[in-house]
Amino acid sequence: SETIDVTYTANDQTGKIVYVDVNNNSVEVGHTDLSGKTDATITITPEAPAGFDIVPGQTIPASVKAVTTGIPTVTVKVQHHKIVKTPNDQDLKNLGDMIPANPSKKPGDGTPNTAITHSGLVRDMTRTITINAPANHVGTTTNNMTLHFTRNATIDDVTGLVSYSDWIPVDATKTGFDAFSIPTIDGYTPKFSAGTGDMLQEQTPTQDQITNWGQNEYVVIDYMANNQAMNNNYVDAKGNNIATFKVTGKTDQTVDTNAQI
Repeated sequence: SETIDVTYTANDQTGKIVYVDVNNNSVEVGHTDLSGKTDATITITPEAPAGFDIVPGQTIPASVKAVTTGIPTVTVKVQHHKIVKTPNDQDLKNLGDMIPANPSKKPGDGTPNTAITHSGLVRDMTRTITINAPANHVGTTTNNMTLHFTRNATIDDVTGLVSYSDWIPVDATKTGFDAFSIPTIDGYTPKFSAGTGDMLQEQTPTQDQITNWGQNEYVVIDYMANNQAMNNNYVDAKGNNIATFKVTGKTDQTVDTNAQI
């Protein structure tokens, strides 16, 4: 009799881990090749493509079994890696500091496609009110109030696009300008020689106002002397009015009565 021994050798099988971009309609953005033998247990060790992070919280198998048709595809969700830049970062903390734009941006190189500047992350808003009191009264006084705001820039490390957070006040107690009351001086009328009364109202700037803040606000208030008049009456010994004449002038002005008998 004859004995024939037949030995089976497991075939080579291939597969891949596919990475899909949840920020772009789940299109495939890369893959990791898998290889092994039929019926072997294949360890799954995903590595996100450059510029991407693996989306946390998803179920990714630690291993799969190779079958006769190959190694089952494992799909892993990835998202764009984000790099947050603040005005406290070493490369942005000083006036004039800038991260330049990179028109040849590649995923994972950490560069933006538009420049990020220190001045784009900080904003100081100042309102200066100057009170010019008239002569013989309290002198010129100045009221300054400055609001300090900062924000962060976020770089999409796939596209290079830069987005900005909302402005937040450095001092939580100073979110806007306080209302200011014009001092009253008897005999005088205040007059705006710079600025308007609206600038003296309580103001909490909007995000757009902070972003687009240009020149600081300046308010200058002068005082105009009011017209004054006085009647001088001539009376006889019995108190009867004989004649009246009027003297006119401005508050605090010395005037001549020009009185005549």
